[in-house]
Amino acid sequence: MKKLKSQNIFAKFLCETDRLAGKFIILIKRYDNLYLVGDATGTLPINYNLKNYFTISSHEKIIADELGYEISNYSIKIRNGSDFSQPMPYNLTMYDNVKILLPGYFLNIKERKPQRFFYPNNIMLSRDQSLALIKNQILTISNITKEYSKYYELICPLTSGSDSRLNFAFLNKEGTNFKCFTFRHKFSSNSAELKIPNRICKEFKIEYEILNDLDVGAEKFNEINKYIGAYQSKYTIDLALTYKSKFHDKALINGDIIDQIGKSLIGNSLPNWTASMYFFKAKLHNRERSILRDIKQHLSSISSRELNKHKFDLFALENRLGRWSSQTNNLYSLMGVNSLNIYNCRKIIFDWMRIPRTLRSANIIHNTINDTINHKLKEYPFNQDSKFEWIKKRPFIFLIATYLKQLLFAKDKEY
Repeated sequence: MKKLKSQNIFAKFLCETDRLAGKFIILIKRYDNLYLVGDATGTLPINYNLKNYFTISSHEKIIADELGYEISNYSIKIRNGSDFSQPMPYNLTMYDNVKILLPGYFLNIKERKPQRFFYPNNIMLSRDQSLALIKNQILTISNITKEYSKYYELICPLTSGSDSRLNFAFLNKEGTNFKCFTFRHKFSSNSAELKIPNRICKEFKIEYEILNDLDVGAEKFNEINKYIGAYQSKYTIDLALTYKSKFHDKALINGDIIDQIGKSLIGNSLPNWTASMYFFKAKLHNRERSILRDIKQHLSSISSRELNKHKFDLFALENRLGRWSSQTNNLYSLMGVNSLNIYNCRKIIFDWMRIPRTLRSANIIHNTINDTINHKLKEYPFNQDSKFEWIKKRPFIFLIATYLKQLLFAKDKEY
């Protein structure tokens, strides 16, 4: 009974971390063992080795160099199957004996074993309950925004999309001293991606700038690779350099969580039976067939009775956020850019997962928050330049388009 009681205390402590926000890693000492827990989306990566003396690092190469590990040929095949901006699947790294801790898990250091502790609630909310929940969350998200602004001058990337506009709404609501920008990329001067943000910032009297993309250059890029290994996205590093050169030590507010979970970007409103390993392979934009092994492992870990209903969301949380987004944040950090997220709180994500995906994919979270704190922001058009926005509103066309895009990608040998 004493052991059971202490287990309950440990579980209670882990549950208490649900309300924490931002980027963090917690080291827990319990009896003669140590445990590691990361933030809601694994923003600070926890890589660990399976053999030799125990080592952890935010960069897998640092562990590999310390312990003399060679890059895995299998991982090279997987990595070369997609653009390097895409994530590796599940907990795979470039080294067989190095794994990464996914969000919702804690790491038992003595056993070098990850253990899931985050189990979403399977009781879904009605539309009215969802609306009430979203309105109640506004205070929590506002408090996170205010707390960030105590320590940093905040910068809000702004496009014509709904996610960055929601970030803008919270920053504007709290009256923080923030600025906005848009990466120019290949947008023409008439693009809605540049015109809409400019109009919004003029109305709300917020400083706005268009940043021309910079090139980090081959020499600097190779120097970075010496520290964290090859197979990095030069495009991501270029963006980080572009941001750093303009805003220096100011913190960037990103919108990764509000799209992946908040509007069910991957699963849309598709029924659960469509959540196959082939679907997720397509969503990883990877042409290498071997990747199915790791996707199958991942799906097996989220196929229990308690988790099965949330396959799409858990894949989005653990792979799109825990791998893709954290990979981006890690490269940004290396370039001296602090990227924050005002929704990076397990409690917020947990509650969003109780809202049916049919409602989330119809932007119930975005619309409710905008209606409540700044309805004017809805008066500006969304995603005018997008030719395929209509596909997202038709789930089975979205499903077909996902496989068709993967088929075309598999035939394209150029990245």
